[in-house]
Amino acid sequence: SVLGTAACEYFEKIQHLCKENNIQLVVFATPFGIKSSYKHYRYRQGINNTLETWLSEKGIPFLYFQKTGEANIDFSTDFRDKHHLNAYGATKITRCIGEFLVNKFEITDHRGDSFYDERWNRDYEKYQNEFARKENEA
Repeated sequence: SVLGTAACEYFEKIQHLCKENNIQLVVFATPFGIKSSYKHYRYRQGINNTLETWLSEKGIPFLYFQKTGEANIDFSTDFRDKHHLNAYGATKITRCIGEFLVNKFEITDHRGDSFYDERWNRDYEKYQNEFARKENEA
């Protein structure tokens, strides 16, 4: 299999651990851009297609952004190179995953919860500063 025996074994272990702890496993694959080698690009697609089939058989949700296009990734502006999303692309994927989780599962909104406020605000400020720094470099 393109996915490989070891990868399947680890997915089985992760699935078992999630079931043990009453956690719904959700898997996603970020878009991986346009490879300079078409052969390598097709290989990556093959891995995700195999993973999609395998997860479907297990009843595990799989968000396959390269295939579905639901995050509206623009390959000319949302990648920092041919392979990796930049901050714009990552923001689109994060938003899409968040919407999926909110629509599919009961998730508590912790905005304004003082227990989470300090850490969340600190992390968000760090993110905004990093994003602004990258903007200035562009």
